[in-house]
Amino acid sequence: MSRAINPSSLPAPHSFLLFGALLLHISFLLSLKWGFLNPLFHDPNHTYGPGADFFAIYQAGHNALNGTSLYVNLEAEAAQGDLAVPYFYPFRYLPIVAYTLGAALTLFEPYRAYHLWIIFYEILLGLNIFLTWRISPDRKTALLATALWLAFSPYYLELYMGQFSFLMGTFIFLMGYGHLTGKLRLWDMTWMASVLLKLNTLLITPLLLRMKRIRPIIGVLLLILLSSAPYFLKFPADLPLFLDNLKLSGTFGENFHSGNHGLQALLYNTIFRYRGLSGSDSIRILYPVTLPLILLILGVSGLLTLLPGKLNVIENLALWMSVYFLIYKHVWEHHYVMLLPALVLLYVQMGDSHDLASLRPSSPQGRGAPGRDLRRGLLLGIYVLLALPTPFYFFNRPGTEGIYDPSLYWSRLEDFLHHLSKPLPVGLLYGYLVYAHLEKMLKKTIA
Repeated sequence: MSRAINPSSLPAPHSFLLFGALLLHISFLLSLKWGFLNPLFHDPNHTYGPGADFFAIYQAGHNALNGTSLYVNLEAEAAQGDLAVPYFYPFRYLPIVAYTLGAALTLFEPYRAYHLWIIFYEILLGLNIFLTWRISPDRKTALLATALWLAFSPYYLELYMGQFSFLMGTFIFLMGYGHLTGKLRLWDMTWMASVLLKLNTLLITPLLLRMKRIRPIIGVLLLILLSSAPYFLKFPADLPLFLDNLKLSGTFGENFHSGNHGLQALLYNTIFRYRGLSGSDSIRILYPVTLPLILLILGVSGLLTLLPGKLNVIENLALWMSVYFLIYKHVWEHHYVMLLPALVLLYVQMGDSHDLASLRPSSPQGRGAPGRDLRRGLLLGIYVLLALPTPFYFFNRPGTEGIYDPSLYWSRLEDFLHHLSKPLPVGLLYGYLVYAHLEKMLKKTIA
């Protein structure tokens, strides 16, 4: 089903497009050293500094090796005199992450480990691009899909913060690759690995149920239980700290700041600004609104997944990944690298029949299938909105560097446009995918 494509045979215009995307990606790497892209983004201006999220897992690995709590706060670390990193960020992952990945990172001093992590990510990116070429049905698709990987600005923030979302994104891409190439064992293993790293992909469980992949579901739940129970029995006070991340709605500080780019943040900040409410009043009023909205999104997505009929697995995978960004309480800009693989997979397999086989050059549907160009155009438009930085640069005020929430100095319109910039394309993507699911159901009903 898969076949390699020789990049040297690309037509000149397509080569120019790839060259431009490559230059943009190189600028990401250079800016890690010189910071010339930093004014475009919230995180480099209003967080501690490079590697902040990376050091959270590094510190947790240090604590794991020393037999201390993984979820303690900064004050507790300072009191213990055991801070092993330049600056502290709280650990939010399962204990197994600290005892494996975190402990391994401590083999190197903090900044050396962070730099090695950046190199590792570039290797992962190269792997993803290589596999994308193998599953692409034609040169143009492979080229444009490569450009999608290279030109996504949230990836720069992912490198800057030393986050682990792109590793999650790679697992998600390998799931799709495993499905498209018939390697379902790869699908199972990478899904389990993604859940153990971050619990986000538990959202995909309905899709696994539909695919009758029961063993990985049971397996990952047992792994979570067996690896987490001993830790929380030893440190019972840490369990509420960990579970707090799983709540549907956050606190005032989590939602009312310019670094949060989820749908909940858009709703909270819009009401807060336009109604003149205090943080606690806004959350009290909005929670009865957001909770039904979350349940509606989950319910619709679940029905589209589990109802009988033909199901496009790649579309459904993308559907559930977009759900995460619509329902989670705290979405950082770099988190959107977890949606990038879904966009690439959709683009690669997108044809009139929404099936990879229909895009083979030898297939009549693959050449000029009705609606294919329109769908691809819509997908590329959504990608561009997600790939571009937010309007932060135009709204950020000089002299507010280091302030946790610079949006306190913005107008209502500026705050609204800033928080709209990411949920809008995610909402468009979700709407398109719901339509695509319903379209198949209606065709089956009419037939």
